Amino acid sequence: MLSIADLLRADPSLPGGEPSGADPLVDDDALEGAAVLDARLDPRGATGAVLFDLRTALAHAKAVAGLLVVRGVWDFQCAVAEPGAAPGALTVVSSTPIDAQDAFTLRIGTAPRAAVVLSGESAEFYVLDVPSAGDEVPVPGAVTTVRRSQPHWGSDCSVLAAFHRKRSAEPV
Repeated sequence: MLSIADLLRADPSLPGGEPSGADPLVDDDALEGAAVLDARLDPRGATGAVLFDLRTALAHAKAVAGLLVVRGVWDFQCAVAEPGAAPGALTVVSSTPIDAQDAFTLRIGTAPRAAVVLSGESAEFYVLDVPSAGDEVPVPGAVTTVRRSQPHWGSDCSVLAAFHRKRSAEPV
């Protein structure tokens, strides 16, 4: 079994189940209602990632977690409107994929006001089952303390579906 962190180093063409539901790499607001749990950047490998709890997402109701992986990162921004706020999961209120010839970009707006912007050569979004995830689900619209029972980088997972994009809207 893979850990969520293993997907950062996995072959980008790692197969998953048949993509079903909204494609976060193509469809606006496909991540609405999800909770952003964490984000990572590996400058040596030029890889960025955002980990989501999908149990409150409108488009992926049967999934536990989601992982956005962007390779060949050109831009990675995390902006928080309230820097002194307690750390925790942020609810996604908008997600906007942008294809351009020079990069693929995903802009994620959250509540309370914050944003994550990730751009690069290619992107993958993995819809995951995480057997060890507990029953505690983030409260939509509120900063929720991230608990060990929620999906985390070391959680074992199985890939339910995988979506892939390259810049200029070229499917992988």
